[in-house]
Amino acid sequence: MTVQVGAAIDEVSVYPRSLTDNTGRYRYILKRLAYDFGVKDDVRFELVEVFDIRSAQLDRNQGGDGVTVSVVPTFDCTDVIGRVFYDSNLNGYQDEAEGGIPGVKLVTTQGLEARTDRNGRFHITCALLPNPDRGSNYIIKLDTRSLPVGYRLTTENPRVARATPGKVLKFNFGAAIHRSVRLDLADAVFEKDSSQIREQWLSHIDLLMNRLVEGPAVLCLAYLAEFEELSLVTDRLQVIKKEIKQRWADLDCCYELDIETRIIWRSRTSTD
Repeated sequence: MTVQVGAAIDEVSVYPRSLTDNTGRYRYILKRLAYDFGVKDDVRFELVEVFDIRSAQLDRNQGGDGVTVSVVPTFDCTDVIGRVFYDSNLNGYQDEAEGGIPGVKLVTTQGLEARTDRNGRFHITCALLPNPDRGSNYIIKLDTRSLPVGYRLTTENPRVARATPGKVLKFNFGAAIHRSVRLDLADAVFEKDSSQIREQWLSHIDLLMNRLVEGPAVLCLAYLAEFEELSLVTDRLQVIKKEIKQRWADLDCCYELDIETRIIWRSRTSTD
């Protein structure tokens, strides 16, 4: 005998619980085993028991089958869209007159990659299937090496957002050309074989802070080394960097200061 499964009408189940064959001797009882609905593929198992009406006993023979319910991307997937824009006023938001930056690479923790089009837009179709109950975090990072020369980000990187099934996530990244301020250092700035700054050089840091508050900038600490040990040079750069960061925090200024370090050897290749 072939049993045809029903469905639901107005959310009321019309699933046939039992059917009797043409002879009237056997009743086929359909049982649905437990399963959960979710955005992942689910396997539902249907079991059929045969009841002998004359003997009022269940037949030992049982039949069953599994049915796989697959995800429908149109309804369950989360698409990711966004734009990389030229943040001319460095406020971290795209204003009306600020256009996009083409050819910028973005990557996700799942290994997906995208590049912006000529308008700075990007789109990742069905980027993930979020947890159906509580959603999932989604992380995307901009590859700063793919930005045009001289451009630096004005927004967070990477960015994180909460994804829910079937909803679109949007990430925008701002970038702009920052001023570059360089502070050159050498052995004469420090006490002999020490990372302590000489007293007469502290005033130069005061002048540096005045330059930095004039507007957003990236600070590069360049150390010109010759005979010093690498460990000593590294310690000296860290001391200067810490001193500048502390003074910058005390000023409570208007932007986040990025500090880069560079070692230039007179007889070796420079290192960052």
